[in-house]
Amino acid sequence: MAEGVLFNIAEGIIGRLGSLAFQEIGLICGVQDEFNKLQQTVAEFQAVLLDAEQKQANNEVKLWLQRIEDAVYEADDVLDEFNAEAQRRQMVPGNTKLSKKVRLLFSSSNQLAFGLKMGHKIKYINEKLGEVASRRTFS
Repeated sequence: MAEGVLFNIAEGIIGRLGSLAFQEIGLICGVQDEFNKLQQTVAEFQAVLLDAEQKQANNEVKLWLQRIEDAVYEADDVLDEFNAEAQRRQMVPGNTKLSKKVRLLFSSSNQLAFGLKMGHKIKYINEKLGEVASRRTFS
């Protein structure tokens, strides 16, 4: 039953990554390729999740599903961080475009630093999902 929830979370991740807002965020932060890779990988796992649920009696399958669950929740958390940062940036008051740019440049969450930090997180999740995929031994 938990895999049904995991399937829905994976579906939400795929939907968010395909949205115009996340495509723009990905371009701005320089992580669009990582977003695309994550979307593709999660879609591949989603296709296997329901089948794996039926084979859950096997301990190896249970462990594999737990690893997927951990990585999918991490991916969901990272996308929540992106969403929160995008909303925060929209709410930052500023009288002029220049003052906003200067403030963002010197703030603790400037766009470049944020993009690098989040890019590393997404890359890590992609690698983790790739490792889980390589350990799949059931069919």
